[in-house]
Amino acid sequence: PVEVWEDCGTADAVLHTNRYLLERLVSDGPEGVDKVVIPPVHIGPGAVIERSVVGPYVYVGEGCHIAESRVGPYVSLAAGSRVVRSILEDSIVNEEACIEEAMLTRSLIGSRARVRGGFERLNVGDSSEIDARPDARTR
Repeated sequence: PVEVWEDCGTADAVLHTNRYLLERLVSDGPEGVDKVVIPPVHIGPGAVIERSVVGPYVYVGEGCHIAESRVGPYVSLAAGSRVVRSILEDSIVNEEACIEEAMLTRSLIGSRARVRGGFERLNVGDSSEIDARPDARTR
């Protein structure tokens, strides 16, 4: 039986549904000396978290890498995604996407997309590349 029906027809609806699901997480994330995990958080097998704060309400997929970042609340990272020197809130990052030196909120990042720099609300499709660092414009 279906207990709840959540709309996913718009970016805002997808993010709302993600928040709903993350609020039902059962925490199983490891603690460590170089990271802070604020439950509830799910950390998948093979995920690496270095010098970062993760949570609350965060799903970290298998093989993800988070370094020198703040992830959460309400973030889902799909398998193989990377977050480096960034701040993510209320966002979904799909498989093998890479976020570097960015501050993102209420964002949807497609599979294998790369986002570098800036403070944005983004909806980026699969295999896209966004480079908003100031020095990137002069190259």
